[in-house]
Amino acid sequence: MTARGLTIQGTLTTTVTADKRTGKTFETERPVFASDDLLTMFKAKGVVVNARPISHPASWWQSLLYGFGPTLLFVGLLVWLSRRAAAPR
Repeated sequence: MTARGLTIQGTLTTTVTADKRTGKTFETERPVFASDDLLTMFKAKGVVVNARPISHPASWWQSLLYGFGPTLLFVGLLVWLSRRAAAPR
């Protein structure tokens, strides 16, 4: 089972048929107001739980690109325009 935020996904040990569909995987949303011992129950049944954060932090190169990329493009555009305006005709 994998949980990310309030979304829970998992794989069942047996195939289940529901609503004319057959499968071994499921996905559901846990209500915000739920205050039960769901995690304790899963651990008691031997379910492997993988909890992941809602968002992944960007890698260092993505942060650098997103942080300085637009500035470098803007400065490059200004340099290009100034050279074009200063060119003799």
